[in-house]
Amino acid sequence: MKNIQTIDDVLHALDAIIVQCHKDRSAIGYFACLYRKMTLAVKKGIDDGIFADATRMTRLDVIFAKRYLKAHELYIQKKQPTRSWKVAFDACQKNEITVIQHLLLGINAHINLDLGIAAAQTSLDKSIDTLEGDFNKINDIISSLVGEVQNELTEIWFPMRFLDKISENWNAAVINFSIGIARQKAWDVATSLAHLPSVQHDVFIEHLDLKIEALALKIRNPSILKRMYLTMLKWTELSDVRQIIDILK
Repeated sequence: MKNIQTIDDVLHALDAIIVQCHKDRSAIGYFACLYRKMTLAVKKGIDDGIFADATRMTRLDVIFAKRYLKAHELYIQKKQPTRSWKVAFDACQKNEITVIQHLLLGINAHINLDLGIAAAQTSLDKSIDTLEGDFNKINDIISSLVGEVQNELTEIWFPMRFLDKISENWNAAVINFSIGIARQKAWDVATSLAHLPSVQHDVFIEHLDLKIEALALKIRNPSILKRMYLTMLKWTELSDVRQIIDILK
């Protein structure tokens, strides 16, 4: 992983992953596209001055991104990333699940696991409580992207536009709910970790990763009823990985 110091560095690193995934026809590019949107939206929020402490939010964004970039680098090098990311990346190799499952696996690993850790590490020099206001503002930024992602998913799976009319935008609701709940949990992780002695951090993170891995396995292998629906979705959504990445970019 190259030296990542700024949000622009993060965006360039994500661009490189997306380009390589497009070339390799790798479903890893799906979440990378979503994450790039999130990162760009947070950068705009920082530039627009919506955060009380722009410098700290920039630091949080970079620390947060580096966890994803490191996990990706380890996996590409056939080394061991966190368990949560391994489930997500392994699913991309076979690519037998739907696009929305790939996105949810990325959200699960990066927000449920990585975000709380990054927030705690960002606050080592001051109380974690002073970060909460700016942390919560990220929810509004991310929520604003869900409509855009919903439109993209409709392009990937055309029947979705009819399904959503009778299911109250199911996929948008799933993504929005998943991100919202994940960020609430991430704040709990951040406060817990910030108040632990540093010698206990590794054990805490290891136990957390086991819990998030269990959630990932449920996303990848849901109940029989949900699996039937998702199998139908998979059969009828676009199959060209490059075309899907082009839509999600």
